[in-house]
Amino acid sequence: MGSSQSHFVTDPSSLIDLKEWDYIVVGAGWSQVGRTLINRWQSCLFDRPTFSSEDEMFSRIPAGMTRLFHTKSDWEYYTSPQSALNMRSVYWPRGKLLGGCSSINAMMYQRAPSQDLDEWEGLGCSGWNAMNLAPYYRKAEKFTPNLLHPHTTHEHHGDSGLWQTGYREPHPNADRFIASCVNAGIPSKNDFNTPEGPIGTTHMISFIDQNGRRSSASTAYLSPAVIARPNLTILLKTYTLKLLFSSAGAHDDPNPKCIGVEVASAEVPPHENETPRYKLFAKKELILCAGAINTPQILMASGIGPDDVLLKAGIPRLVPDAEGLGTHVGRNLSDHLMASAVFRSKDSVDYLNHSKLVLLYLLQHALFGTGPFCTNYTDGVAFLRLDATRELWRSNLSSLSDAPVPDATSGPDAPDIELISIPTTYFRAGSIPIEPGGKSFSILLIHLRPESQGSITVQSGNVFDKAICEPNYLESKVDLQALVRGVRIVLKIARTKPLSDHLVFVDPKEKPNNDMMNMYWLADQDPETLTDKDIENWIRLHAETLYHPTSTARMAGSPSKGVVDPSLRVFGVQNLRICDASVFPNQIAAHPTATIIAMAERLADLILT
Repeated sequence: MGSSQSHFVTDPSSLIDLKEWDYIVVGAGWSQVGRTLINRWQSCLFDRPTFSSEDEMFSRIPAGMTRLFHTKSDWEYYTSPQSALNMRSVYWPRGKLLGGCSSINAMMYQRAPSQDLDEWEGLGCSGWNAMNLAPYYRKAEKFTPNLLHPHTTHEHHGDSGLWQTGYREPHPNADRFIASCVNAGIPSKNDFNTPEGPIGTTHMISFIDQNGRRSSASTAYLSPAVIARPNLTILLKTYTLKLLFSSAGAHDDPNPKCIGVEVASAEVPPHENETPRYKLFAKKELILCAGAINTPQILMASGIGPDDVLLKAGIPRLVPDAEGLGTHVGRNLSDHLMASAVFRSKDSVDYLNHSKLVLLYLLQHALFGTGPFCTNYTDGVAFLRLDATRELWRSNLSSLSDAPVPDATSGPDAPDIELISIPTTYFRAGSIPIEPGGKSFSILLIHLRPESQGSITVQSGNVFDKAICEPNYLESKVDLQALVRGVRIVLKIARTKPLSDHLVFVDPKEKPNNDMMNMYWLADQDPETLTDKDIENWIRLHAETLYHPTSTARMAGSPSKGVVDPSLRVFGVQNLRICDASVFPNQIAAHPTATIIAMAERLADLILT
């Protein structure tokens, strides 16, 4: 098995004398798979350039999420210029910490709607349905009941898992948002995570522990005791250059075996010909968990991908293109597009960006696990269907009012729109702060089931060159129409009591706001005078990602339709599996973290049984 290693390793050259491990797991999101495997085998778990989330203060602090953007904790991707978004390149933050995006995201715990999962099985992914995944959601979770939510119980939530979830004390504006949704006609909901589906409005469960800290995949599954295990090596600050195969380039072998990886230190200047390379070997399997961008990039750098992409990048093909094998790598990219409406408010937590008391609040969080930094502030949420809420978005100025609503959902219990309330300014991924002393309230509008699809491709076989992210946002006019309708719903709810009593509206006749780049432009307009074209122009100027790219190495029943089989094995390759959002057969109408972790729990069982 090789010599025992433990704790963290940052120099890959120190491992070259170790002959091989049983399993190698690549990527930031490997924590839950790796913990299970090391109970039975020796594993080498390592990442792209990264470090422990315990070393990053704002990863532990729930309210510190946006402070991780554009830092060493972030891969900081940008899309190619989007023609439907006025040629803007959209910022895509991705977690560079252990735990991946679960270490930098908004900590929103939500299971996929049952009908979404049943749809997966209908697409040829045998065994991947709501009934089969339910035990794995529960197995991962340690839910703490809350007296304010007596109907959310362990009937639908786990009580003995490693991943801590629960409710935090909501901001009053979250409660007002929920009440206004109900008053506008959206049904009240006890829990988004029941088999009945998420349609309705209530408080969102978060993965924040009882000490007010983020409970990421890393902190949950990699406790100090696990990290100290003698059969575990965690290699940090390392690039995965490519996968290694026993018969690389041998076209007479239709099923080459994956035997390891070639890596390089991230601390060496990224010049392909100058960077020292090291080879690490696995006896049993290699599991790729690098995410919806890096997973297809690694596959393509290794010669597994579409012919046109590999040819353009100068990468030799590893696997013959039989029955479409490899053609779906990087394809079928789907993402949740979001638009944030910002309103002036009488009450907010914008003071956390400017207050002289911030250091005191940070100390309060560190010492007592209390205070304003202990929440993610995404408590008030609503899920709805556009075809069931026509009265909320109908307008005399809209040509869409009486038009049919296309249904891209998986079934009648699955939503196509999500609304998230935030008691602070959230505009352009939090990059535009409010002026000192200002107060804002934001409502995020998310289209959950887009028709538009894109791709991840590569510039070259050198992974130091960032992948090309092409989501093709709003390529389908149906997606734009859904957001236009959703904007009208947002404006309706904001002007519904009790929320409207705590927002500040200006009279557009007395103080017209004609600057569409202004964060308050939408809030300052009279909804009765807004045309569809006005809203479309605003969306094209300001729509951003909600950070949920999926399906770039999707699971399918055959290689002609996807990249991995229902056991998450890569078609046409031995000893190689994938487990991250890239294998989602299609986009889910939910936040993906809980489903990724449930998928990893199930994969661990598939491997060991």
